[in-house]
Amino acid sequence: MRSNIKGAEALMKKLQDLDTKMARQIARDATREAAKVIAAAAKAAAPVASGATQKAIKVRALKRSRSRIGANAMLGSGWFKGTTFYAAFQELGYQLKNGKKMPGKHWFKNAFESAKGQAAEVWKSTMEQGIKDAADGR
Repeated sequence: MRSNIKGAEALMKKLQDLDTKMARQIARDATREAAKVIAAAAKAAAPVASGATQKAIKVRALKRSRSRIGANAMLGSGWFKGTTFYAAFQELGYQLKNGKKMPGKHWFKNAFESAKGQAAEVWKSTMEQGIKDAADGR
């Protein structure tokens, strides 16, 4: 899931004025902090049978790329994988043997929707602080 942040254009322009390595580090830190907010909301909203789903929600870096920097809040090794495979059924829904479809509860999507505003604010403040620190030479 993705979200657009108002005012990000000005921050990105300031970021482009910095050294490439420093700019990438600031962007990486800011997206990681924002992903932590989403992960915390997802942990709070996760279905609790054994607590394994809550423990499996992690913040992971995106796959290395020259064009993208970021982090994801995700479920363990992914949907329908590992010991928390059942969490995907709760999120996305499933179909019974008789053909009846059981709708998903969309707990992860709802957690994202409820926390994306707070995550955007965390992202902006972390970016602003990182740019300010870089300009001051820290």
